[in-house]
Amino acid sequence: MMLIVGLLIGSFLSSKITNNFKLLPKPPEQTIISGIGAFIVGVGAGKGTGCVIGNIISGWAMMSLSMFIFGVMTLLGNWLATYLYLIGPRRAK
Repeated sequence: MMLIVGLLIGSFLSSKITNNFKLLPKPPEQTIISGIGAFIVGVGAGKGTGCVIGNIISGWAMMSLSMFIFGVMTLLGNWLATYLYLIGPRRAK
């Protein structure tokens, strides 16, 4: 809980210090996609009895080879999805 509170306060203070505080509305389709994604992640966390990050960290702490491979593939998959979703459309223009 304190992590969330600290994150909100820290980001607000940082934006005020740099005079970069803006509340920008998101397009409705992006909000819907984010909501669907959050729901799917929540269902997956419930089915997997924990979140992906928790499983990766505990698997790495136990020196599990399969969890190490899963963690690396998850990281690469996230990078690819971020590139295709955020960076790729900008290059197409």
